[in-house]
Amino acid sequence: MAPQPRPGAGPMGRRRAPFFPAIPWRRLLRPAGFTLLLGSSIWLGGCQALESSLQALRGLLPAEGDKGVVHEEAVEVPSLPLPPPLPSGAASPPDALPDGAAVSVQSGSFAPQDTVAALLAGSGLTAQEVQEVLDASRPLHSLSRVGAGRRYELARGPEGLRRFVVQLDGERQLRLYRTRAGSLGARLERIPYEVEAVRLRGKVQDSLFGAVARAGGPASVAVEFGEIFGYVIDFHKDLQEGDRIEALIERRSLGGMPAGFGRILAAEIVVNGKKHAAIYFERTGDYYTPEGETLRRAFLRSPLRYTRVTSGFSHRRFHPILKSYRPHHGVDYAAPVGTPVRAVADGVVTWAAPRGEAGNMVRLVHRGGYETSYLHLSRFEREVRQGREVRQGEVIGYVGTTGLSTGPHLDFRITHRGRPIDPLSAQLPSGWPVPARLRAEFRRTVEGRRAELARAPLLRGVGELARLD
Repeated sequence: MAPQPRPGAGPMGRRRAPFFPAIPWRRLLRPAGFTLLLGSSIWLGGCQALESSLQALRGLLPAEGDKGVVHEEAVEVPSLPLPPPLPSGAASPPDALPDGAAVSVQSGSFAPQDTVAALLAGSGLTAQEVQEVLDASRPLHSLSRVGAGRRYELARGPEGLRRFVVQLDGERQLRLYRTRAGSLGARLERIPYEVEAVRLRGKVQDSLFGAVARAGGPASVAVEFGEIFGYVIDFHKDLQEGDRIEALIERRSLGGMPAGFGRILAAEIVVNGKKHAAIYFERTGDYYTPEGETLRRAFLRSPLRYTRVTSGFSHRRFHPILKSYRPHHGVDYAAPVGTPVRAVADGVVTWAAPRGEAGNMVRLVHRGGYETSYLHLSRFEREVRQGREVRQGEVIGYVGTTGLSTGPHLDFRITHRGRPIDPLSAQLPSGWPVPARLRAEFRRTVEGRRAELARAPLLRGVGELARLD
């Protein structure tokens, strides 16, 4: 008789290893040297509408769900055009006024309490120049809030401001520059990192995080592995001791100083003997199998990362404020005010404004006749406006309790060709493969990534633990 696997073991008796080191935290994370701080706060408000105001609320512009249904003609959206690549920040724009001997340059990073206006004024710019910077940047990216630690460069000449470059995130920077004509130009750029491709190899012993750490990679690489393969591998159940990972990763530097790791350019993971591979294709910004099939679904299941459902899809639900039965063609997610709300799919913004009982609402139209709506938001993301294209996972707003609402939550809705469908049970389409017109270019990318992976230097891990058997 064949021996029986021990309880809790995976196929062939191998011990299962979780993706996220959730249980037990200390044992799984200690080998990687991580310190994990978890904090959560959920506050749910009570009913905030007075009975005397209900008649006025009912007179507002109708919106969906608790509030009835707005039937609008569905808009068919073709495949979104690929955005043009951003220029590199390594070179000045061709119309920029060149630096001269009298130009002084200062650089640094934003402190927690810094604002762009205060920093520029404190550096000697006039009030008129500060306002000119804010006005010129607004069509591309509002500088009303810049995160602490973001880098900047400020150049001044005898005539005043010559350029101001500010980091927006890990990939982009905004350049404001004096043109030869004397006006102030603005453009978004890629941060000009010096990039070296390195190879990471690891074996799972306790968790994916531990495997990446022992191979010399940061936690962000483990997170990205989970995002790349999360639709084809259940990392909570499938990952087991002895499984292997390999990746081609960007190692970055800026001005000769280490600047961390960038994108995973190619990745491979072997789970229970089955190999899964992914190739990053810069033209679309997505990951695909070497055959060009997508590794992600067209729709995320939830617009919030961590939440709980408080009310489901129903054709007849008792409204807690109106005290009557009405359709609720959406799903309510409880979350604190200010929780980021993500677009569940690539799409185009068709509404981003207050809408009666729905409060602040964003509506997106997607390929295949799908529309999604996000109700009761506290505020919108700065750049979200009608006509703008958004990508799956992009933050479009923040949870609130605007409109006819009993407390902080997100009311999320999906329609298909104008018909409401249940977001929790709908059979949503899988993702789309590499577009036919880009197939030849993608095949060249696959061959190039394979060649890079073969010659890239191996990232050194933590002592002898980085070596594979």
